[in-house]
Amino acid sequence: MKVFLAKNLKEAISVAEEEKTKGAFVVAVEAEWGDEALESPYADIALNHHGSRASNPCPSEIGIVAPQVVELCKKHKNKTYIVSHIDADTIFGIMWCEGLFDAEKGYAPDLVQIAKMVAFTDKNGRHIAMSELEALNDTDAFKKWLSLGLLFSRNAISFKGDISEHVAKIIYAASQIIFSKNIKESQIYKEALEWEAGKAKSAKEAITYKDDILLGFASKKFMCDNYALFADEDGIVRKIIIQYDLHNKSILLAAYDAKTAQDFFGKKGVVGPLQDFFGNEAGGHIAIGGSPRNKPMKWQDYKKFLKFIKSKIWEK
Repeated sequence: MKVFLAKNLKEAISVAEEEKTKGAFVVAVEAEWGDEALESPYADIALNHHGSRASNPCPSEIGIVAPQVVELCKKHKNKTYIVSHIDADTIFGIMWCEGLFDAEKGYAPDLVQIAKMVAFTDKNGRHIAMSELEALNDTDAFKKWLSLGLLFSRNAISFKGDISEHVAKIIYAASQIIFSKNIKESQIYKEALEWEAGKAKSAKEAITYKDDILLGFASKKFMCDNYALFADEDGIVRKIIIQYDLHNKSILLAAYDAKTAQDFFGKKGVVGPLQDFFGNEAGGHIAIGGSPRNKPMKWQDYKKFLKFIKSKIWEK
């Protein structure tokens, strides 16, 4: 298994063409840069689902909704995966295609539920998932999902190129969580609970701007992925959040939910203003998205984008 993180579509095409000359079966897993994506004929299989491709299944649930795709992948031993980023959705997609969830090897009893939770999170944002999935918090599936969140937060990748070794380590650690028979007593679950509990406090310390609708903050410790971050001691629940991620040098825009995003920004939700400001390489889903993956953002970019979103909001 080879995994290559490409900085843009041009590089992805170049890598795909080179790998094919070596006899590799090329699988694009969220190999997307805003409106651009690696697809046929460069990729033999494309598991892309952002922007105009949002109706496609998430890679994390591909073995559930399209098992024939997984079976095709498994026929090819020499595979190269090309991605634009690494998160739970991409890793699950790779694990399905590698046959690591094969029924004959023994599913985790709650694998399907976990995969669906990962897919829901990827499409809606973790800030929405934390609220929508709260009813499941006593289940092992929820505990594993929570633990996976911490795992991927700790293993964010900021470099490009051949990341095969790094991905193999993440897959091993993810497998330990997914197939755990006693997740409640695991160290990572206990740490995940502490991580979640500390987010709201950490976010408040990182706030750079707030009004009755918008909250802006800068941090390298967490993402704006919890409903608690939308509320403040004053009792006001903000509808829109902007985060400047100091670790990955990226800017993320999130709405309280999809309806809120479309009420403020139109049919495309947060993708609309992101692309208006940063260009078509920015993207995501209706309620959560970010700046172009291949362009490091500066503090001034964050301040200008904050001002831009303020003007969009108060137009309403």
